[in-house]
Amino acid sequence: MQEMRRIDMKTVEKNTISEYIDNAVKNTATTLGIKNVMAYPTISKIVLNIGFGHDKGNNQLIHSLTQDLSFLSGQKPCITRAKKSIASFKLRQGEPIGLKTTLRGKRMYNFLYKLIHTTLPAIRDFRGISAHSMDAAGNYTIGLHDMSVFPEISFSKERISHGVEVCIVLSNATSKSAHILYTELGFPFVKEPHG
Repeated sequence: MQEMRRIDMKTVEKNTISEYIDNAVKNTATTLGIKNVMAYPTISKIVLNIGFGHDKGNNQLIHSLTQDLSFLSGQKPCITRAKKSIASFKLRQGEPIGLKTTLRGKRMYNFLYKLIHTTLPAIRDFRGISAHSMDAAGNYTIGLHDMSVFPEISFSKERISHGVEVCIVLSNATSKSAHILYTELGFPFVKEPHG
């Protein structure tokens, strides 16, 4: 009898995701005619950001958002604080105003894959994302109105819906090369009418 091999599905999934990203980068470089590997446009990091807004004094909500962002990113977020006091916003220097976390490596690839293939299609009345949210360096920012579209975040009636900002940062990219890379990755862009 042959010995059966155990396959770790998490390892298979991680290898598949990194191969998927690598193939998209290589296809983009081929399309653009880039031969030097160091000049390929690549994703360097993904930054997740939550602003407290008017709820900055609600410690229970801040604790809940910290847990949600931890579940979402797989790492503990850091608290962003006000750099200076602004009287019209009732803001004092050093006061907590938000949370942020930076994803790199495997966590970044897993989050990006999950964002493209499960989270964005799960949004109600989703028709695609705009290509105009990209800057000249190819960095793309997506603002989601409710974090509960992510599978890691539990949905309950008591939970206050809160948004999250996802910023995808590229290296060695222009807006043209970034758009090609995002299309290769499967970003669901809205088709713009011509003329």
